[in-house]
Amino acid sequence: MAQLLQDDKDGTCVASSVSPLFKKMTTATVKDVCSDSHLPLTFITIIAKKRGRRHTKHSKRHRRGCPVKKRGAPQSVQTSDSSDLNKESAMNFRNTILSILIFCLSFQMVYSQDLTQTDSVSVQKEKQSIYRRHSIGSSLFLLGNLAPGDPPNYFQLNYGYHLTRKEVVLAEAITWTYYEPLGTYGSSSKSYPGKIKAYGLGVGYQRFYWKNLFSTVQATPFLQQFYDSENEIIQTGFQLFLQLRLGYRFEVFKHRWFIEPSAAFNYWPVNTNFPASFKDIESGSPNYFLFEPGLHFGYKF
Repeated sequence: MAQLLQDDKDGTCVASSVSPLFKKMTTATVKDVCSDSHLPLTFITIIAKKRGRRHTKHSKRHRRGCPVKKRGAPQSVQTSDSSDLNKESAMNFRNTILSILIFCLSFQMVYSQDLTQTDSVSVQKEKQSIYRRHSIGSSLFLLGNLAPGDPPNYFQLNYGYHLTRKEVVLAEAITWTYYEPLGTYGSSSKSYPGKIKAYGLGVGYQRFYWKNLFSTVQATPFLQQFYDSENEIIQTGFQLFLQLRLGYRFEVFKHRWFIEPSAAFNYWPVNTNFPASFKDIESGSPNYFLFEPGLHFGYKF
């Protein structure tokens, strides 16, 4: 005990096992300590050792560079931890947003390429249809000119122009000769005392629907010449001939040639300047003819 606490010169009580810095803080005279506190020297020595160990740990942590917790400022440590968590969550959110944007951009680029390919295919098909937008044709009624009896002298020439793949405008030049009323053609009880030659130029519109199913509306004004039994022109007249045709187009030989079987509904509301002898035969006959069969053909270029 005497070796730990006694100094011969001053009579001071010092803990010899503590660090030099702590010696300055814990020096006290032996007389004061012993007289005031009446504590044994052994108890003072133990307290000095404990305080010295705490100071030694504190100094070692400073040497290592470790942060020292301060009792007076726990709130600042918690604030720094929460700010670090906020930064980390912000970084994660930003990375998620960037990943979503990259995915969306990639998907849009792929989808736009598909649309471009689809558009290119449709453009190619449109170019092919434009390449063959013209057509020229006629009717198989021409074969009626070979039939025995009075010849119909039937001639027809059609021209078509494709506005689109499904829309066609038509122009028609047609002529025929008939010997009985058109409303009862082929089943009339009486014939004209002569014949009528008609020359017409018409326009029409053709529309395609499902596949090659089509309808055609057409209007043809006719100049009519009335011939008597001596084959002399006795009078001229005018006729407006309207037609609605429904049919289907069959294309052959690389889609260049086509055949159109159809049925027509004909109506002529205007039919003027009939001679009296012709008018007697014409009276009582209808001014329409339903379900007229047709068979047109043509070539596209």
